[in-house]
Amino acid sequence: TAKDEDVVIVTTAPEFQVDLFEQRDAVDGHPEFGLWIQSLEKYPCNNYVIEYSVQMTDGKIEVHLNDVTSPDTCHGSVASARAFIPIGNLSPGTYPFALALGNAINNEGTLSVFEDRYEMSLPSPQGIDFQNLVVRKMKPGLLWGHIATPDAATSGRAIDFLNELKSITSEPAL
Repeated sequence: TAKDEDVVIVTTAPEFQVDLFEQRDAVDGHPEFGLWIQSLEKYPCNNYVIEYSVQMTDGKIEVHLNDVTSPDTCHGSVASARAFIPIGNLSPGTYPFALALGNAINNEGTLSVFEDRYEMSLPSPQGIDFQNLVVRKMKPGLLWGHIATPDAATSGRAIDFLNELKSITSEPAL
């Protein structure tokens, strides 16, 4: 007689939110693709660190989230742990991609790089919640960011700076 075998499917609640992201290198302005990772768990302060490693071997991209570590001294209020994980300036093509959480979970799929966008395909993600699976590349000459003003006295200078930027752009409504 043949035995019926039980199949156990293990699912885990998401532990991290992941965003595909492209930014410009602060030194020379070249585009750099990466992942913004944020823990869903809140920690006692805002300077907890997500430890990670990135390896690219024979065109395969492997990102490993090792741990969330506590700081020597806590700063700020309760917050998620966050990290930008730089992967690099990728040429168009399709790359095998793996995103591992510790030694327990390994998500595998592909990252497709096109002239105008990045597209991630992970058939059954475990332990992660992707906020977007497609991100458009920044066009050359695009400048974006944010201005933080610590108090009302400095907000006037920020507004003056933004107005000056609007005067030199081809799209002042942005």
